[in-house]
Amino acid sequence: MSYVAHPRLTVVERVCWAVIVVISLSLCISAIVVGHQKWNEKPMIVSFSPKPVPVWKLPFPAITICPQTRIDVMKFNLTEVYLRARANRTLSADE
Repeated sequence: MSYVAHPRLTVVERVCWAVIVVISLSLCISAIVVGHQKWNEKPMIVSFSPKPVPVWKLPFPAITICPQTRIDVMKFNLTEVYLRARANRTLSADE
C-alpha cells in the first residue's frame, strides 16, 4: 500500500492503484469461491490401496510424442494415404 500512500502520487494514480487492487482482490476471492463450490459439489477423494500392487499391473498412460520437424506434403500426404486405406483402395508400393 506504500504506492497509494506515496506523497508524490497524484489523485489519478492513487485511484488507479486502488482500482487495480480492488479488481485483483475480487478476482482472487471469486476464484476461491468457484473452487470451493466445485469441491463441495464433487469432492476429490484420494485413497491408497491397502495391499501392494506390482508396477507391471498398473495402467500406463498413453504418451504422444510430437516431433518438431514438419513432413513435406508434396513427398508424403498422410491424410490421402489414410483416406485411401480407409476406403479399401489399393496403395502403391511407395505408400
